[in-house]
Amino acid sequence: MDTTSEPVPSRDVRSEENTAPTARRPPSVQIPGSVSTPAYFRDEGERRVFLPGSTSASLLGLLHEREADSPSRLPLLVATRDLASDITLSIPDHRHREDASPFMRALVVFLVGIGIHAQYTMRCNISVAITVAPEQYHWPDGWTGPVLSAFFIGYICGQLPMSAMAKRYGARRVLALAVTATSLLNAAMPLFLHSPPILFALRVLSGLTQAATFPASYQLLAAWTLPTEQTVVISVMHVLGDTGGTIAGFIVSQWLLDHGGSQFVDGLSLVFWVWSAMGLSWVFVWLLLIPERELDADEYIDPADSKAV
Repeated sequence: MDTTSEPVPSRDVRSEENTAPTARRPPSVQIPGSVSTPAYFRDEGERRVFLPGSTSASLLGLLHEREADSPSRLPLLVATRDLASDITLSIPDHRHREDASPFMRALVVFLVGIGIHAQYTMRCNISVAITVAPEQYHWPDGWTGPVLSAFFIGYICGQLPMSAMAKRYGARRVLALAVTATSLLNAAMPLFLHSPPILFALRVLSGLTQAATFPASYQLLAAWTLPTEQTVVISVMHVLGDTGGTIAGFIVSQWLLDHGGSQFVDGLSLVFWVWSAMGLSWVFVWLLLIPERELDADEYIDPADSKAV
């Protein structure tokens, strides 16, 4: 009697794992130094990533190094070997917030675009006003260039501080504050067209307040929109905002200058006041319709972690 037992078929753990029920299945995740690898999201709030043996050794070395440096920042919970050359990683799913409704996402994108639109009209209206202001108010020679470039002095200096403010105090509030401050500064400019130095200072301050526009806007889009649609919404934001605002700022401002004056207000003042009224109206609608929704703390990339990407 032949007592030799038949060989037991080997189990492919990865195949069994792949057949388990999943909550949602994104196409892939990217591990530093490896190719895109399938990831499966489970009901327990974890995702499991199966890596080929060619990348296991380097990745485990990276995990050990990062864990020794700062375990609290390490998102990988489990690293176990399924086969002789492969490992399985279990990663927590930190995105606990529910996705905003399609209507709210579209509304946020639209209003962010209109807010940027208002900012750009108040950025370029001076280029129309300055075609008549120096002659009308008898400016000294040499002030046209400084007044036009003053905006960008404040804009450059304000980028990093305003970005930090948006992260610390909330992008929704900082964007509303930026548009409000720009609108008030812009409304004051017709009162000082006779004084190029004061106008220069107002333009510097206007650039400083507008420096918060894009840092706050990008944080808002990251907090409200889905990763799969952010390429589209950024394009929509720019079309409505800086592109549309520049076009409207030049065309409408020129029309106001030529045909908008009356016995109560001259066209040159309207070039500023119309856009300030638009900006303040936007702030009211923005604060009324859009609630707070900021990025979670673990959705910001830590500088130490970015070195491994």
